[in-house]
Amino acid sequence: IRATKSAVQKLAARRLVERLFKKLPLRKNVEKQIREDKTISSNIRRFALQFADDFRENPQSLFSAAEPLILSATLKPEDYQQGLQYIEAAVKIQPRNHKYQTLLGIAQYRNGKYKTALVTLERAQIVTAVYGHVGTGSLRIPGTRPSQT
Repeated sequence: IRATKSAVQKLAARRLVERLFKKLPLRKNVEKQIREDKTISSNIRRFALQFADDFRENPQSLFSAAEPLILSATLKPEDYQQGLQYIEAAVKIQPRNHKYQTLLGIAQYRNGKYKTALVTLERAQIVTAVYGHVGTGSLRIPGTRPSQT
């Protein structure tokens, strides 16, 4: 049995999208990569963008990508921002997941969104670690006393 050229291109596009989602778990990053890759033919690009649009982001993959970016103390601000984007997407898919909510709160804190972080952590009913055992006092808004948070 011979496959049509279109069927072969669709298969190539689907495999490309699956590979990219393993590497870049956020849909907008996958779509950007597909658009910018000059080695992809126009037909495969068109099919890949269609598949990417239909592909469901995996919240666990997003969490797994976000966690090392958010929990590392040695990264650049743009890494913390990328981690925040990943975990926000995971929480959007599964808003009741306490593990995701906790990491979201930590990511918000790392990105200077201190009040939002405290609200998120309270919502998740978690006051655990950024690095090990850190209590709520360590998650204070900089420049305030504990009673002001």
